[in-house]
Amino acid sequence: MEHMNFFLALVVASLSFVGGSLLWARLTKQPPPAAVEQVRNVVVQTQVGKQAASVLGVSDEAHVQPINISKTASDVISAGEQAVEQRIQYIIVQNAINQLMPQIDKLPKDQQTEIRQQLCVPPVKH
Repeated sequence: MEHMNFFLALVVASLSFVGGSLLWARLTKQPPPAAVEQVRNVVVQTQVGKQAASVLGVSDEAHVQPINISKTASDVISAGEQAVEQRIQYIIVQNAINQLMPQIDKLPKDQQTEIRQQLCVPPVKH
């Protein structure tokens, strides 16, 4: 069991180092340490390494743009805020409908029809 844990730790560490060597240019503008550069040079010579570099967008080091982590985090937060805002709007509308429907159902049929027509008119696109 000990040997298996050691082997798994070795595999995870190796994959992390290989992935880090491929992603170095995406994560920082600093030149990579010599060991990272050597690993990357070996990895990109393999078929799997070429495919991984292509998928990660790092196959051509000269044109790799580093990831702007603060912008990415800001975009994620903004998307989360928008999702929460939309959910709140939905809940408010549902609560309003749930409160209005019993009152509308008590009106005469002609008034019910008129209200439903007004509520169901599609919005005008500008």
